[in-house]
Amino acid sequence: MSLSKRLLILICVALFSVSGASSGEIEEAKLLGSRIHMDVPSSFKPMSEELLKLTYPNGNPPGYVLSAEDGSVTITFNHTSSPMDPEKLGELLHGMEMAYQNNNPSATWHRSEITGINSRAWSYMDLQTKAGDSEVRNLILGTPLDGRLLLISVNMPKELEELWLPGALKMIESLKVLD
Repeated sequence: MSLSKRLLILICVALFSVSGASSGEIEEAKLLGSRIHMDVPSSFKPMSEELLKLTYPNGNPPGYVLSAEDGSVTITFNHTSSPMDPEKLGELLHGMEMAYQNNNPSATWHRSEITGINSRAWSYMDLQTKAGDSEVRNLILGTPLDGRLLLISVNMPKELEELWLPGALKMIESLKVLD
């Protein structure tokens, strides 16, 4: 399978639906054997099997999804089987950009770059896409972990963006991955 097809599949897996309620209390979530640490609202819980089936009708959900109770604002974690080398982050970012531009030509781009978060390099895309008759703000990050691609996404519907975006950016800033 070509790199562009694998990236397209990974991007589709990274996308998820959203809609929202906010919580003032924050706690540190530890995932993937406590190797991923991220501050998240304490009200966020693992998405229920029922909601996973509704959100991912193709039966291919990310490895782990935290969400508001109603499934509105979500955070996905997917440690993929795709090989990922730290020197290839720019290539990953370019491939993901191309896939989004091809599948979502009307997307509004806010950010697309390689960035550092807590001493780790990440590909980082921030864009607004159409989801049915609404729009979704997608914050999508990728980094290598154990030689494979780790994707983390924070998404929220446009109507909740004003409420959730500042907190989502703080969640991203808190992100730590332990090698």
